[in-house]
Amino acid sequence: MRKPGAFERYRYRDCLFPGLVWRQAYDALQKALGDRKGEVEYLRLLHLAAGTLESEVQAALEAALAAGRLPEADSVKDLMGAGKPVDVPEMPAPAVDLGEYDALNPGMLSEAM
Repeated sequence: MRKPGAFERYRYRDCLFPGLVWRQAYDALQKALGDRKGEVEYLRLLHLAAGTLESEVQAALEAALAAGRLPEADSVKDLMGAGKPVDVPEMPAPAVDLGEYDALNPGMLSEAM
């Protein structure tokens, strides 16, 4: 993210395209925004995928490209619904019976005393 110009010269750059849709998104960004801005925007997409689920980002990229929209990170976030609160169920703390552990080695308890 700090040195987007390094992306173009990166030896393993092709490995940063997890699938065909990612390459299509990169090409669309390059065409619409130019080299530097396109690279920065693509790196933002990779960063988004690293912080969420790559499969969700990819699905949003496919939807954006199919609709003829530019797959910018902010619009992809909107398509993903990122930032919406997630309902996390409350779970009670499990009851732990350490007697089962002590039964594994009954001699150890008497040696410690």
